[in-house]
Amino acid sequence: MDKKSFLDVFAKDLIAHHPPVQKYNIFVAIKYPILRYQRRLRIIEFLSKNENNKNFIKYIYFNILKYFHQRDSIRLGFTIPPHTCGPGLSIAHWGTICIEGKARVGANCRIHQGVTIGSSGGKVPVIGDNCFIGCGSAIIGGIILGDNVTIGANALVNRSFPSGAVLVGVPAVNISNKVRVDEGRST
Repeated sequence: MDKKSFLDVFAKDLIAHHPPVQKYNIFVAIKYPILRYQRRLRIIEFLSKNENNKNFIKYIYFNILKYFHQRDSIRLGFTIPPHTCGPGLSIAHWGTICIEGKARVGANCRIHQGVTIGSSGGKVPVIGDNCFIGCGSAIIGGIILGDNVTIGANALVNRSFPSGAVLVGVPAVNISNKVRVDEGRST
C-alpha cells in the first residue's frame, strides 16, 4: 500500500461519514472522534503493509499509534483490527462493535452500534460492498454475504445470502422478495 492509496482509502471514509467531511483537520478530529479512530486505523494499516518502515523512528511512531488506537478502541467501544474493513467505512455511533481479525467487510459499508462479526468453528464471515448492518446485529460463522445487503436491527445472520438481500429476524431470513399482505388493498 503506497501513500496515495492510503489517502484514497481515508478520503472515501471521510465521504462515507455522516455528515460527509471534505477535509480532515484538527477541528474534525476534535468534533468527530470516530473519524480520528478511523484515521489512526488506516495509518496503522498503511505502516504495517509498508516494508520501508524498518528504521527505529518509524518503529517508535508505529507503536505510539498502536497505543493511542488501543486507547480509543476502549473509549469508543470498538474492536476493529487493521485490514478487516474496505474503503468507505462508515461507523454510525459510538458503542460496541466487535469484528473478528480474519473477517472481511467490503467497501462502503455502514455499521451501527452493538454489531458483532465473529467466527464460529474457526470460520469467519465475508461481507460484500455497500452493505448496511443495523444495530445489535450478529454475523457469525463462515458465511458469505453479497453486495448491497441490508441487515436489520438485532438480526442473527448465520448463513450465506445473495446480493440485494434484506435480512431480519433470529435467525435471519431474506424478506426482499416477499410482498406485503396489505399491498394492493384500498383503505
